[in-house]
Amino acid sequence: MPYLFRNTSYLVMGLAAVCLLTARPMNVVFIAIDDLNTDLGCYGHEQVQTPNMDRLAKMGVQFNNAYCQQPLCGPSRVSVMSGLRPNTTDCFSLGDNIRSKRPDTLTLGQFFQDKGYYVGRVGKIYHYGNPSQIGTNGNDDKLSWQERFNPQGIDSLQEDEIIRYPGGKKGNPNKKENLGISMAWWDPVSEDEEHTDGMVASRAIEMIERN
Repeated sequence: MPYLFRNTSYLVMGLAAVCLLTARPMNVVFIAIDDLNTDLGCYGHEQVQTPNMDRLAKMGVQFNNAYCQQPLCGPSRVSVMSGLRPNTTDCFSLGDNIRSKRPDTLTLGQFFQDKGYYVGRVGKIYHYGNPSQIGTNGNDDKLSWQERFNPQGIDSLQEDEIIRYPGGKKGNPNKKENLGISMAWWDPVSEDEEHTDGMVASRAIEMIERN
């Protein structure tokens, strides 16, 4: 099986696992998230119950100090994936693209490809608007990947059913952008695989097993 570098996108938590050096390079799974604080059991929160995240944290390295390259999603993601500061990438806004600013940048995905890894992405790694661009490549960097998958579940397809505050009991279809910054909840009778996050997890497993 070829070496594997996998990017998956979750809305819960991101952990980077640093693998021990062995005779044969190990597979790498990179999980990226948006807008998360440390209200998790592994960070000592007494009310929030996160047993799976806590177990994952114990298996890897937990970082207790976090530093933000730029107080925006897009520039910070570009910085993480390139290893360069925003004042070097010249990416300061959500719409800035690393290839437009620095075409010759070597990204983390390209680095792994150069080392013989298969590199795939599921969901959001570089910036896309959430929820308006769910299911699209958004502001992705296609050179970083050999395979890309952009799932779109019922959380996006039935977005108007989501209750959000402010905004009333149902979403206003003319103000969908408000969902991304509101307190929102929805409890449909559904399977995990019907939702974007569930599709991400299932596809990531399939890609791992296939490669």
